[in-house]
Amino acid sequence: GAAAYLSVAADDPGALDEAFRYVHERFGPVKLAVNLAGVLADGLLRTLSGDDLDAVLRPKAGVALGLAALRGPHRPARVVQFGSLTAVTGNEGQAGYGAANAFAGGLAERTPGWLCVDWGLWDTDGMRPPEEVSGLRAMEPERACDVLVSALASFLELGCAPLDPIL
Repeated sequence: GAAAYLSVAADDPGALDEAFRYVHERFGPVKLAVNLAGVLADGLLRTLSGDDLDAVLRPKAGVALGLAALRGPHRPARVVQFGSLTAVTGNEGQAGYGAANAFAGGLAERTPGWLCVDWGLWDTDGMRPPEEVSGLRAMEPERACDVLVSALASFLELGCAPLDPIL
């Protein structure tokens, strides 16, 4: 395979369009785009400033909107959004993060060829509350990666997420 490393303001639809045109012209059709963006500015909604919300929403939602706006042969055949269970369950102090992930997931549900993987807790360092607070058990990283590979394989092969629970 081939690789191209580009520095792009991914939340700028024009810049994103230009980058995908470049990749398509140089390497051929883009089969898959993955939105891994995620930024935290923790706080209760009433305490967040507009700048705080923008800092969290723009990377996830801005990139998703930019990908959705792509038209023509350089549009990716498939798009995977990496979301968070926070979009579904909420997490105290992560209003912006939950909203950004809910937006990305909602857009994926409405866009053919898109999938959103709303991750739960991983048994590693990082963004997660104590188990006794959330009531959720964290996934072992190896198991989480197996689940991801299974979901992506089904999505890429069938064009849809697996229908059977894989956890």
